[in-house]
Amino acid sequence: MNTSRPLLRFLPPLAAVALITASVLLIGSPAKACSAPSRQNSDRQTREELRLARGLAQDWQFVELAETVLDGIKQEDVSDSIKEEIGLTRCEIFATSARREREEERKLELYEKALRSYAEYIDEFKFAENLGQAKRNRVALAKNFGTEVFELYTEAVGDRAVELRTLLMDVLTDAVGDTSDLTTRLDAEIDEERELEGATNTLEREKFRLMLNTSQMLLTMAQVSDDGTYFFDQAISTLEEVADSASEDSEWGRLAYLLEGRVYIEMGEFSDGADYLNYVVENSVPSSAEDRAVDNGFDDLPPGTQEALWTFVDRGTGPLIDAYLGFGEIEEACRYALHFQNSKDIYGFGVSRPDGYLSQLSAGRALMNSGGYVGGDKGEMVWFQTREEMRDAGFKNRRNSRAAIDLALEFAQEVNRDNRGNSLQLLAQGLIAEIIDRGVAVDPEILFEAAQGMFYQERYAEAIEGFKRVLSVLESGDQATRTRVGPEVIYYIGRSFQKTSRNLEAAMAFRMALDTRWVGDPKFDLQNAKQFHNSIKAVKRGAGEDAQLEALFRESQDQVVEFAKGGGAGNILYSQAESAYQSKDYEDARERFLQVPGNADEYEKALAYAAVCLSKVDQPDEALAELEAYLQDYVTDPVRAPTTESGKKRRTEAMALARYYGGLIHYNAAETGSGSYETALEWLDGYADDFSEQNTFAPKTIFISLSSFLKLGDLEAAEKRRDRLVEEFKDDRWTGIGAYEIYKVTRDLREEALKKNETGPIAGLTRSMAVNLGLYNELAGKPKLNNIRIESRLWTELSEWPTVKRLLRSALNQFGSDESQEVQNALTTSVKPNLAHALLELKEVRDAAELLTELMGNKTKPPSSRTQRNYARAISGWVEGDESQMIEIPGVGGEEAFPLATDRLQTLEDRSEKWLCDWYQLKFELAYAHYQWSLVDGKRIAGAQAILKQFKSDLSPGLAEISEACGDDVLRQRFLWLDKKL
Repeated sequence: MNTSRPLLRFLPPLAAVALITASVLLIGSPAKACSAPSRQNSDRQTREELRLARGLAQDWQFVELAETVLDGIKQEDVSDSIKEEIGLTRCEIFATSARREREEERKLELYEKALRSYAEYIDEFKFAENLGQAKRNRVALAKNFGTEVFELYTEAVGDRAVELRTLLMDVLTDAVGDTSDLTTRLDAEIDEERELEGATNTLEREKFRLMLNTSQMLLTMAQVSDDGTYFFDQAISTLEEVADSASEDSEWGRLAYLLEGRVYIEMGEFSDGADYLNYVVENSVPSSAEDRAVDNGFDDLPPGTQEALWTFVDRGTGPLIDAYLGFGEIEEACRYALHFQNSKDIYGFGVSRPDGYLSQLSAGRALMNSGGYVGGDKGEMVWFQTREEMRDAGFKNRRNSRAAIDLALEFAQEVNRDNRGNSLQLLAQGLIAEIIDRGVAVDPEILFEAAQGMFYQERYAEAIEGFKRVLSVLESGDQATRTRVGPEVIYYIGRSFQKTSRNLEAAMAFRMALDTRWVGDPKFDLQNAKQFHNSIKAVKRGAGEDAQLEALFRESQDQVVEFAKGGGAGNILYSQAESAYQSKDYEDARERFLQVPGNADEYEKALAYAAVCLSKVDQPDEALAELEAYLQDYVTDPVRAPTTESGKKRRTEAMALARYYGGLIHYNAAETGSGSYETALEWLDGYADDFSEQNTFAPKTIFISLSSFLKLGDLEAAEKRRDRLVEEFKDDRWTGIGAYEIYKVTRDLREEALKKNETGPIAGLTRSMAVNLGLYNELAGKPKLNNIRIESRLWTELSEWPTVKRLLRSALNQFGSDESQEVQNALTTSVKPNLAHALLELKEVRDAAELLTELMGNKTKPPSSRTQRNYARAISGWVEGDESQMIEIPGVGGEEAFPLATDRLQTLEDRSEKWLCDWYQLKFELAYAHYQWSLVDGKRIAGAQAILKQFKSDLSPGLAEISEACGDDVLRQRFLWLDKKL
């Protein structure tokens, strides 16, 4: 006998969760594999697990736990049908959970999972017996999705509305696209069963349900489309087909006409909509007593049949009333509003949620707007345009005559009473507020509920007026009612002011609630005191120094202390101490922190802050003594161990505070030579792990550890702390500062290595300098041009040309518009020439030439020798490689540019010392430039030939002197290669 489900119903929530969790663990435990179960046993066990998963999701709303159960089911030893059942169960779990979920984002997430699960199931089990049903279920799910998301869409604005509209159209278009094929398949199955003389009711119901779902989706698509004509027409066509196939008076025909009426209303064709809806209502529960009483009429039907027919009136009356109001038929609207209520009174029918209650609200709104009167007793009420018409009909006394608006108020109150805490209550409260605005006299509690409805609908200005109306009534009432209702009313007035950022008015409202005329509700007295404090604090925060506000702020603190019990007053004392601390009045702050009582929520933080205040007034030793006493004595005392989650959290926050400031005291002592960095590390090196939620202090503690390790000479440990800062706190300022500290240390180490001519560590230290200075430049906030230049030079030494290019391009973009002469000189003499060099190294010759041409034309800042040489390279190109493969890198050329390029090279060659490698290199570049010039002007070939001829006459036949000067044979081979070309 399976007792798990009944047992869970009687367990308290925590016990239920524990038992469920144990069940899930048991499902996936190794004990399951102790013996090899048969296929039959495995199927049976799997079905039990599937039942558990469904129960978790449907009965307990534990969707994630249900997923865990499904994920833990082993599918190797089960039959194919069970595998299909597993897949379908996953779909059902998400679908059910999506329909029940109330939180918007979670609901959308579950719908997405459900739709995706159905798609995966349909794709995987193409030959499943229930494949058609799964596809139809997916369509039904899409319909529900469309209906619910459409409600969110109607309330959304801006980007959110666009996002929801796109989502609706994507999902519904996909689902509607499948319905034609599904309907055709159902028709074929129905025909096949008819030929076999089998029953077709089930299949026909599936077909009609599918067609109604399709029509609803088409209606939703029309509602969110700029032009919904096509979708409206398709919906009407589908619904007419349902009514024709099933017959107008069948369940399906009536449902089709109800929906068709709504479609016509959405199209603005109210008369047509009313015709369809009226047909359904009148043919379900006739509005005429004579029609209901004729032989075999409604009154002769069994109660169960009557109830079934009532559902169509319950669902259809609201749209029918809206349709009549749409084309001005107020009399008909009110007649069917009373038909709805009369039917309830005569037959005792219930009202469905939400459709029936929406019908009741539509009935109330119609009666409110009619301005008419209602005569007759329960079950026989009739609407009249004027009081005279009502009296002429015989309804003259108070018992059987009233204004229609009074009955409207009764309808709204009933909906409000029956729907606590949902959207229907908000709609009812909104209607009550409108009725009150028409001048109907009601008691204070109804006035309060109406105003509260405005508040929850975020109509705060109307809510304030409504609550003030309640206060006016209370003012003239007795003291008992005033103190029972007043504090809550004023609380909502204050909250309404807060919601509209009118904090000073909110503060004054909450303050008024604390007057002796109103106090008397312990719950709202304290709430009003707290909100008085919060509101005046918000005003004070943005107002600067103001004596009156300061006095109000102190008054608000005193009020909270007065009305609070237990730790509440202590928290205000803590708040006062915290304010003094933030104002840097540390002596006053310490005194106040020490006044916080031991039962206050923030008592332990008060202990820690009281010690910190000592460090702020230059008493670090005394502060450290108190911090150590807290951490070593107070925290370790088992009697003081917190037992609640909130208590544990506050303990952790206080310990984090104490550890941080204690470690900081030790670090500052080490910096002045009176302490040790090792002790600072003991306090702070593990801080970020021990207090992972303390993101405010954690980055600095890691920086202090980094700095301490640097002072102790452990560069590797410091770099590990820097890496953690980069990984976890990339945007924090201490990350950049830490990287800069490492940069300075590696810079000093590099300088020492250079002095000692130790070349081994140079490259590694250079890279470290570049990396750390780069981090600092990136994170330091406002960039500094000089730092970027230094970083680019380091990457240049490492031949990291892409990085050099990125840095210098960024510098030009950031500082190009800076009018400072110093900055412009730096760009001209350093940034642009170095960027051009990097571009040449990357063989981005055209971009380099553009920069270099600009620099060569600068008359106030003559270009450097390297810039002139780079300009010539950019114009003529250059040669790379050796005799095995000579590679020519083309320049940008230009006949007008070659004279300047060759002239600059000639000048540089004349100035350089002969017979050294660089002089030979300049000779080659000059000859190669003349050669490239000759390709566009043949007369220039003579210049290149003359250079080489003279050159060869001065050297031995094999040009061996070049190899001797350069230390390798590459340049000599290039000369020989060029000589052959000439």
